[in-house]
Formats: sequence, C-alpha cells, structure tokens
Amino acid sequence: MKQTILSLFVVCAGLLAYSCTQDFNSGELQEQKVVKLRTEELGKYNYKSVVVPHAEFSNTVGMLFLDKKSGSSSNQPQAHKAVKTGDKIDILNVSDAQADLGRVLFYDTKLSLNNAVSCGSCHFQKFAFADGRASSPGFQGKMTPRNAMAIVNPAMEQIGLFWDNREDCVYNLALEPVQNHIEMGMESMELLTKKLAAVEYYPDLFMKAYGGSPVINADKIAQAMNAFLRSFISWESKYDEGKNSNFANFTAEEKQGMKLFNDWNGARCANCHVAPTFDQQWGNGSNIGLDKVSADKGIKSNPNNFRVPSLRNVELTAPYMHDGRFKNLEEVVDHYNENVQFNPSLDWNLQDGNNKARKLNLTEPDKKALIAFLKTLTDKKFISDPKFSDPFTY
Repeated sequence: MKQTILSLFVVCAGLLAYSCTQDFNSGELQEQKVVKLRTEELGKYNYKSVVVPHAEFSNTVGMLFLDKKSGSSSNQPQAHKAVKTGDKIDILNVSDAQADLGRVLFYDTKLSLNNAVSCGSCHFQKFAFADGRASSPGFQGKMTPRNAMAIVNPAMEQIGLFWDNREDCVYNLALEPVQNHIEMGMESMELLTKKLAAVEYYPDLFMKAYGGSPVINADKIAQAMNAFLRSFISWESKYDEGKNSNFANFTAEEKQGMKLFNDWNGARCANCHVAPTFDQQWGNGSNIGLDKVSADKGIKSNPNNFRVPSLRNVELTAPYMHDGRFKNLEEVVDHYNENVQFNPSLDWNLQDGNNKARKLNLTEPDKKALIAFLKTLTDKKFISDPKFSDPFTY
C-alpha cells in the first residue's frame, strides 16, 4: 500500500511539475512571440498635405495648426505651422519620414518598460483612437484612473490636451504616457533611447527621418510622434460633405438634430462644442454637473472642470466622460436633459439662473434626432485609413 501511495505521489508531482513547466514555457513563448515590422508599409503615405473639404474647416485649420514647443502663444502669427494654398493645407513641421517613424513608435510595445503595451494598446483606430473601455490596463496591468481620450485633430486644440488640460502641445502629449508609472512605465528617456538604439530597425528609421544621423534622443522621439499625431486629421464625415450642399445629404431627423445642437433654446451643445472641431475653443474646461462633489478634481487651475472633448467621431468613442461612466450616447443625452447635478462651479450654460441645473426638456424624438446628428460627425475613412494603421504583424 505504501509503495502504491508513494508511486501515485511521484506521478502526481511529475504531472504538476510538467504542468508548471508548460505554463512557464507558454508564458515565455507569449513574451517572445515574433513581432515583425512591415517595412513595406513605410515610405508610401503622404502625411504632410491635407485637402480640406469646405471653407469652415480650411479657415480654422489654417489658424489652428500651431506648435507651441517654442513657447509662442496661440494668437501670435509666428506660431503658425501650416500654410493654406487653395483647398490644401501643408503642415510645415511634418515630414513623411518623421511621421513614418512616429507611426512605428506609436504602435511599438518596446516603448513600455516590459514590452507589454504601446500607445496603440489604449488608442485603437477603429474607435477613432479611443479605447472602448472606461479605463485602460497599463504595462503591469494596473488600470488608469481616467478614460483614454480619442485622438482627433490634436494639432487644432486651442485649450489643452488630456482631461485636465495639463499639456498644450502635441510634442509633450507624445512623451507623457511613455513615462507614466501606470501607463508605460519607462523610467527615463535616457533608458528608452538606449533601448531603441539596440532595436534593429530604429537606426535606419531615425537616419531617414533626421537627415542621415542615426543618433536617437528624446527630442527626436517626440518630434516623430508629434509629426504622426499632428497628421490625425478627421474631416470626411457626412457633416463635412453636407457643408457644401446646404446639408441636402441630411435626413429630416439629422437636420432637426443639428438645429437642436445649435439652438440656444434647444440643446445648446454648440456653446461648448464649436464647429468645425466640435470642441471648446476658449476658457479652461467645463464643469458639466456629473456630481455635486467630484472625487476627481480635474484641471488644477480650475478645479472640478474637465476638458471639453471633440465630438468628431463621438459615435465611436464610448464609454463617455473622464471616468467612462456613460455606456452610450443615449445615457449622455439623458444626463444633459435631466440629470445634471447643480454645484457652485457648474458651467453657466447648464444653469437655469436660479441656482438650479437647467433641464433641456427634450422629447424622445428630440433625443433621437440629436443623436442622429452626432452620428453625422463620424469619419469612416479616418478609422480605416492605412497610413494610421498598425505597421506590425503579430
């Protein structure tokens, strides 16, 4: 009997050891899976020039393509980094080779400390470079405290970037997540530059992007990411098509929704979401009455306020708000219609003048019409354009 028990113990121990070895090896294989850069995907796309669809967009884009890295304020002409010729915009501080490099960097998991996540891990093209989740897992699986915002027309942002407006230029936007202790965890830019220099494809990409110099440094990394992200221009929506035909392409419901969106006595959305970018173009964020007392204080210089995001591609960027609390557009409209919480810093657009939150009193058909209009801001080409896609195979 003892011999039998001993034999069973040995067999079970062996099976357990085998199982553990297999799990470990499986994990190793997962870590060491082949990731290949499709070099044939590079050098074939135009990132520098954009043909704009209508005067509203082209006039705005000509004024808003700013690069504040130099410290120039947004209202100084010398800060402008785009030239408009006819219906075309040339982005002066973007080269195709730099944008190609930026594209590789954006999708490369090697930018995280343990090769676990890339920028593209939290910003998916199919979601207009939002995440589809309320918060995102970082390089060690820890969840970010805020929802990953969509990336759309970032070079045209006048107010700020991130939910708390802490950055005012795309150059800085690119490097913050890389060094964030939850998101990508890179301990220093010096460590990252040494890491990238040892990757076989980067010296050649940096040489092409920067005039024959293979030297990799933090500034070049930021410039390349800047070039790629500044080319994220979304302007081929149904709304943009309609601008040239007095919206003859709109249904009656979509036209009603647009009227409600713009009407002072309707939903009043356009007061904060200003066309053609459909985001805030002045001020320092907004308090939209999500809570009477907010646990997340948002913008440091304007507590309890958060950046007003662009509504372009909003159909694709759920869940909504800085904490992803609303699962769909219906919940968002219901919030503004009847659930705004009054607090002392509530945006005046959402107050009724009697220290109470304003109710929109939209009917069910009104709410459906408003959502129908919001969906006309979806740019299907932007979310399928191969020049913004992942250049790696897995």
